[in-house]
Amino acid sequence: NGKAPGTQVSNADLLMGLNSPSSPAINPLDDFAPIQVFQLTVGADRLMEASKTLLRVLRENTNPRAEMEKVTMFLPGPLTPQRIVGTDSPLYDWDKFTEICYGKLLSEVLRRFNNEWLKKFGLSGCLKRLFVVESGSDIMLHESLMSLCDEMRSCQGPSVKLDFILEMFKGILFSDHLTSAVISACKRNFEDDIIAESFMTRWDECVQLIVSLPNRVANKLKGKMDRFFTPEIYIKNILVHVAKSLVYMSMIKEDTQLNFRPLSVFLSRVITNYKLNPSLSSFFQVLDYWCTERESSFCQTANTLLEFMETTSVEIASILILKTCSEKSTILLLSPELLEISSWKYVLCHKIPLLTIHENCKILTNLIAFLGSVTKYTASKTDGIVDVTSALPCLLLQLLTVWGDKSAMQHTPQEQHLFLSKLIVLGFNYLCNFLDLPLHNSLKSALQTSLFRGMPSHLENTTERVRVMGMITTECIVRHLNRFVEEKDKRVNLEFDFSKVRSENSTVVDIIRNLSEYKFDVGENNEKKITTLKSRGDDLLENIIKEVECEIPIPSDHYKTDSNVEASKLIKNNKEQGAHVLEEGSESELDSDDDLVPYDLSNDVKAAVTKRPKYLRDLLEGLRDDNDVDIWVGSLEVCEELIYKQLPDDDVSLGIDLLDILLCLERRVYCENFDTLRFSSAVAIVVVCPEAAAQYLCKQFHEDIGKYSIAQRMFMLDILSAAARVLSSPKSSDKQEKTVALPNTSNVKEPDWRSVVQARIASHTRTFCQPKKTPKKGFENKFANVAGSFFFPLLRGTGRISPGIV
Repeated sequence: NGKAPGTQVSNADLLMGLNSPSSPAINPLDDFAPIQVFQLTVGADRLMEASKTLLRVLRENTNPRAEMEKVTMFLPGPLTPQRIVGTDSPLYDWDKFTEICYGKLLSEVLRRFNNEWLKKFGLSGCLKRLFVVESGSDIMLHESLMSLCDEMRSCQGPSVKLDFILEMFKGILFSDHLTSAVISACKRNFEDDIIAESFMTRWDECVQLIVSLPNRVANKLKGKMDRFFTPEIYIKNILVHVAKSLVYMSMIKEDTQLNFRPLSVFLSRVITNYKLNPSLSSFFQVLDYWCTERESSFCQTANTLLEFMETTSVEIASILILKTCSEKSTILLLSPELLEISSWKYVLCHKIPLLTIHENCKILTNLIAFLGSVTKYTASKTDGIVDVTSALPCLLLQLLTVWGDKSAMQHTPQEQHLFLSKLIVLGFNYLCNFLDLPLHNSLKSALQTSLFRGMPSHLENTTERVRVMGMITTECIVRHLNRFVEEKDKRVNLEFDFSKVRSENSTVVDIIRNLSEYKFDVGENNEKKITTLKSRGDDLLENIIKEVECEIPIPSDHYKTDSNVEASKLIKNNKEQGAHVLEEGSESELDSDDDLVPYDLSNDVKAAVTKRPKYLRDLLEGLRDDNDVDIWVGSLEVCEELIYKQLPDDDVSLGIDLLDILLCLERRVYCENFDTLRFSSAVAIVVVCPEAAAQYLCKQFHEDIGKYSIAQRMFMLDILSAAARVLSSPKSSDKQEKTVALPNTSNVKEPDWRSVVQARIASHTRTFCQPKKTPKKGFENKFANVAGSFFFPLLRGTGRISPGIV
């Protein structure tokens, strides 16, 4: 059900209509409820049947496209305001479907996934709709992330499958799937504690997968990081989902009992793991604007969200709020009920004011404004008089005790003492000028006693800076306390002469005096709530979304069909060539019939080039491919290059598998320089993995008669010989030294003045003997450490009489 009728609906809002749509008081379709139940049952049965059929087809390794389209047709559609507020009820029991079939479907699809399978059946669109469900539940998100992470963990190196997995991660995180999952999790309320704990365990696992995803991707890609998964871009995207979820939940809070713990846990983990990320400040800046521009329901939602935050993130969240938000927004975000929670009370009333130092004065003013609002709230519930137990007076008494303690003054840095002085002056400024409530006599007496007890400790201090802090602080406090003394004769007039203070210490006087006269902006928020136009918070969030979108590269074409790739390239080249011709112009004008610009084919990319594999595992599949000639030829042409680039960082077993294929590879179709390409690729494997590859070749050389021909055994010996020459040759190291040295010499613009002076001195100096020439720099003989692997296994064989070489 939605909110009460009469609520304004905004279509111009940033987040697709953040205000809840009005719903009629009477549902005209109530009489058809039995028919709807029957349709739900039939639809659920059809969905389960289609899922089981798809599983069977996948296991039989036949074309699954038709069955996959049936399943995706039943999945939830886009996320809408009606679906969020509950007026658009789900068609099926998605939780039952997810637990029984959805996870198995995703795992089976990823297990069958390969480049040939994808191109053969054209499944790229269906697969994306299967993994990325716009309005999916939290259980769907968990199953999708688990299956993708498990399969990514099993990927041994870069491949088309890994590219597909990364694209699915992007699709999930850039769509509304995550927002929908968060709202779905917050709508769950369990009466049984065991079921609730089981749900939170699964949600914690899901949150941990999301938070740790950049590290998982970085470890798998090994330095070739995708820009989307860098913390700067990734966290912006995650925080956009949190902000949208918070707004959506503020729309439905009045009508539905929500559990804010899932969203609070999610935000807590993000803050804890990425506490130094500047995007967090932008997120709280959005909340700052929304608190003063949106309805009170949003502030209540934000208050509840903060109440359930984990202890480890409370301090970071407190600092971010105090540093980013205005005084009005701080009071609206941090409700008085937060001080009833031990973690929040410890951070706000003890750790920040007494155990830390902050140079940003905004943190101090916001903290005092919040504690002052709590004091006013507490006094309004009693007799309207501020006493010693209130939040702000209690903190001031603690600060004065530490501030006037002689031992603490000697063992703390002056920066800490200045920080305490600032807090004390701001606290008295708010207490006496902005609280507008009478102080209890016992409170006045306690404050004056603590103040004058600490004053002698400052005057007796030998450091001028400390004395100045004590004098100006006491002077400002006495001036504020005089406000409560009605008779002028009884007021204490305390003024110190700071004319003889050194200039570096006079700045302390100006700082504390300015804070004593600071005007807190804590008045009532009379601004009109924005309902039809985008607010400043919406604009800021929209800018964050644009930053994320601009950083996302064009999706990879590895898992698209070849026809689509060629068509896109054809259109792109055609546009470029047409623009180039139009800019250059020509002497002869085109006729009216010659509207089409001639297409230049000189820059066209051959189809065979686009089919070349880019990763070693795709290279294995390409060399085994019997259907596509272009893939087979392209694999052989790039084989040596990929081996030298990727095999050093990959598993040795992959090189052995490639070597096994190359030993028995035959010329199926015409391929220019087939023997040379095959031989150089095999040599490259032995050069990269000399010990394992040489032992494997020696073992294969001594295999029984019938497995290898004499030509193949001679081919093995040629590979060993050529690889040994490459490993022991000094030419490779000389070339490397030259290639490294060339850029350095070309970058030299002007000779160093020291070398010029040395050259002039040398030209006027008589030399009677020449120094000894330095010997030529040696090089590492890489063959020396692995020579035994080339010789002894070949000499000894397998330890038995081998008929293979008789």
